Amino acid sequence: MKKFIPVVLAVMISLIITVITSGANQSQNPEQVRIQTELDGAVFQQEILRVYSQPQMVTKIYDANRLIGVLSDSQIIDSVLSKTYQDLYAIDFPNSKIGLGEDIYTTVELSYFEYSNVDDLIVDYLKEKDLFSVEVFKIEFSNGAVI
Repeated sequence: MKKFIPVVLAVMISLIITVITSGANQSQNPEQVRIQTELDGAVFQQEILRVYSQPQMVTKIYDANRLIGVLSDSQIIDSVLSKTYQDLYAIDFPNSKIGLGEDIYTTVELSYFEYSNVDDLIVDYLKEKDLFSVEVFKIEFSNGAVI
């Protein structure tokens, strides 16, 4: 009987440890770990604030295949492009448009996560690095010159 009590006690302790560690592993699902890994390599660090029960549309913006960040408001890019055109390009390039630079692109995807808002940092990054392109017509002359 004296040998039986330590064995039962050891089994109970091992069960408690197993339940605690398995509960810790279930707090992050594999998709959340993958997303957090992608966010860790981003230009701006963002936290996952909440997990939704239904997927939501999110817009991610990249610079040469490196994630800059996840936009909280996808319309901010359009307003930044419009304002930047008026402030910097309207005089030199009338009746034109500007877009994001050559290596800058956005993706829209479904996500179960809400991310911290870094929209202002993303806008500042685009402006600081002047990551805009002007849409103009290409003219080729008969002598081979192009403008």
